[in-house]
Amino acid sequence: MLDLWQEIMATIKANKLRTFFTGFAVAWGIFMLIILLASGNGLSNGVATNFASESKNAIYLWPGTTTMAYGGYQSGRRMKMTEKDVFLSEKQLPYVDTVAYKFYPKEDATFSVGSKTGKYPIVGVTTNYAMLEGIEVLPGMGRFINLMDIRETRKVVAINEKIKEVLFPNENPLGKFVNIDNVMYKVVGVVKYLTGNDSREGYIPISTAKTIYNFGKNGYDGIILSAKSLKTAEENEEYNKTIRQGFAKLHTFNPDDRSALGLWNNSQNYIQTMKIFWAIKLFVWIIGIGTLIAGIVGVSNIMLITVKERTKEFGIRKALGATPGSIIKLILLESILITSAFGYIGMMLGIAITETFNYVINQTPAEPGNVIFRNPTVDLGIVLSSLVILIIAGLIAGYIPAKRAVTIKPIEALRSE
Repeated sequence: MLDLWQEIMATIKANKLRTFFTGFAVAWGIFMLIILLASGNGLSNGVATNFASESKNAIYLWPGTTTMAYGGYQSGRRMKMTEKDVFLSEKQLPYVDTVAYKFYPKEDATFSVGSKTGKYPIVGVTTNYAMLEGIEVLPGMGRFINLMDIRETRKVVAINEKIKEVLFPNENPLGKFVNIDNVMYKVVGVVKYLTGNDSREGYIPISTAKTIYNFGKNGYDGIILSAKSLKTAEENEEYNKTIRQGFAKLHTFNPDDRSALGLWNNSQNYIQTMKIFWAIKLFVWIIGIGTLIAGIVGVSNIMLITVKERTKEFGIRKALGATPGSIIKLILLESILITSAFGYIGMMLGIAITETFNYVINQTPAEPGNVIFRNPTVDLGIVLSSLVILIIAGLIAGYIPAKRAVTIKPIEALRSE
């Protein structure tokens, strides 16, 4: 067996250029397959990361102004969201899992701690508002508004991390008080948006906001629904119509009047976006498979030429007593060695580049919600399967002409050009 491998190595050394082109076709096919698939995965993972920071199934509703006369009412009416809208959302709309709602008392409330001041929005919210809006509490920085805060109408506030930097730059604000338009609130948490939203807001219990501020004049500024059972774009589109019909009946406006009720279906947006990236991934797969086929064709052509060029050599070997089986074995082992070695090189280069790119991305993370590329890697099983396909293609391409060549009589093989 050692003699056989020494003979193969001697053949490879004697035909370096031919060996290089055979191996390059394999390495290039594997390398490009990894790069293309990793790029497609990176784009898809980036989009998925953006949506992971907020509820994919959230549906945002806000009051609008009618643009159509309807039911005896003139156009130009502003819709006011009240407890009836909350009841409709929680009890009458189908498929609803969670409902959150908010009230903006002031867009420019004055926050002050000693001599440090700033103007920020103050928002009355429910307990599940943070989950649906993609807000998280910073590690070790308290909590968000809870149910007891709402039940007891507590004067507590969870502040955005940017507000903390202004009012409490070098200290932990938990348990301390902040003056918001001459009302003292106890800080219970420091939060940030996971979605890249730069809104610098202070969050207080919805009950506190309704009690202290003029809720009766404007009503709720928005309601957020979560409907996890809706899976397709068609289901979400139909559900949007159901929501509009429900609110239209409650407020007596035309269901086709899109301006009367603001509606944004995050699930519908997510599904449509992912369809685009699934199409991109399919396109990448087609190109990747095409590249792999090009590699197979390249290996096959070179193996065909190689066997044809060595027909005279095979005749000499047979004249010296070599059996047809030993000659075919020599060709196949040489093919396996070249395709495996160069395939491994192409695979390692592709993995090295994708991992390096992934490392660079992780070292310079983008703002949440603005991620374009994330984890551009590829399943190793796919790469190994592709390498096996190339090796098998090389074996078949070498075996068929080799089988034909060794059946030729030695004298005819020696005459071959």
